[in-house]
Amino acid sequence: SYEAANTDFYLSGPTFLREAGATSATDFAAARAIADTLIQNIGGSTYQLLPNYVDNFCAPMGARGPGSYCNVATNENNAELIWSVQFTTTAGLFTTDRGNALFVQMLSFYDDRQGMARDCNNGRGFRRARPTLYARNLWQRWTDSTYTTTLDTRYDGTFQSVWLANWSNSGACFQTQGASRGAGYTVGTCGSGGLPTFGTNCTNGAAFAIGDTAIYQPGHMVGQAVRQAVKYAIYEPCNAEPCPNQTTVGQYDIFRYPTMKKWQDEARPDFNNLDGGRDVLLMRLGETYLLAAEAALGAGDQAGARAYIVTLRQRAANCGGCAAEAANRVLIVDATHMPATIDLEYILDERGRELYGELTRWLDLARTGLWHRIVADNWQASPSHGGFFNEAKHHLRPIPQAQIDLTAGGTRAFPQNPGY
Repeated sequence: SYEAANTDFYLSGPTFLREAGATSATDFAAARAIADTLIQNIGGSTYQLLPNYVDNFCAPMGARGPGSYCNVATNENNAELIWSVQFTTTAGLFTTDRGNALFVQMLSFYDDRQGMARDCNNGRGFRRARPTLYARNLWQRWTDSTYTTTLDTRYDGTFQSVWLANWSNSGACFQTQGASRGAGYTVGTCGSGGLPTFGTNCTNGAAFAIGDTAIYQPGHMVGQAVRQAVKYAIYEPCNAEPCPNQTTVGQYDIFRYPTMKKWQDEARPDFNNLDGGRDVLLMRLGETYLLAAEAALGAGDQAGARAYIVTLRQRAANCGGCAAEAANRVLIVDATHMPATIDLEYILDERGRELYGELTRWLDLARTGLWHRIVADNWQASPSHGGFFNEAKHHLRPIPQAQIDLTAGGTRAFPQNPGY
């Protein structure tokens, strides 16, 4: 963890103040050397990339019952993990009265749809953050426009796309629903108020049995005919910002959008509980490859930077030994899917694909100085849309006043950052 933290520190040098005598060249070289000690297992390091991207997170798929995906406790000590903030639900050790609540922040609504009840597995949807159009379009999810073969598995390793009916399950992890929740969609329950049109002519929809698909987000347009041929809810992407607020039938909106599942915690004692026991993964070897690429690029080694990213992208093509795996490992790094010349903008995009939801983005922008990406990639931040972002102010965060008050000399000795 010391080496990983120092890699980030040295890469921050060209943007922030450095020690006297340090230069960009020496910082980039130092960052790359430290990253390589982890990547190449130098000096006793034993970290390894896991074979499949999804193996890092042990996240439920929204389709499986508690504990069925993998052993969370074992997985949180996997070979790729470098540093985490540890939480637990073990009796006698869990004493903060507030655990890791990240699992609620990035979830969309699902429990108001037919066939669905709120449960521990799918989570408590607070809707505090949702992916922008830019973020949703980062991944090259499929090999071609038929949408039949997955190419970059990192999207499905990051977002939940399917919710399976659970409405009549019982116990502390399931919110009690009446029998009407299991009924199919009818004229009175679909086709109005922004709801998608489900089922043939939206009449006499088939009932939902436990385990049936209840909600599906395919990630591409399917059309009204497909939506009417099935009994479940299909939500298509909106292809322009802002996404509608339930004004367009069957599209993403502020209530329904791809759910970021990396922190989902199915081991909570009941469906409303906020005391999550999942560890927060702060550093893993996958990010170290990207830091090494950034350092190599900064030192002028274009080929070296590309080689680090090729390794990560080929891991992203792994699909547990599926028939397309060997071909996809070649395809994902060919000229169509990866540029011959790597720049910092591309590395930032690749960080989005690899690290979405892992709490690094503001630090990445601060380190690289690519503040223009906030306005370019998030319409809500753009002043032209009434957004808030002001680079002169927001490139620094405010210092808590309590921290200033506790400092000898107060504001004169420890002034607030400009603009706050």
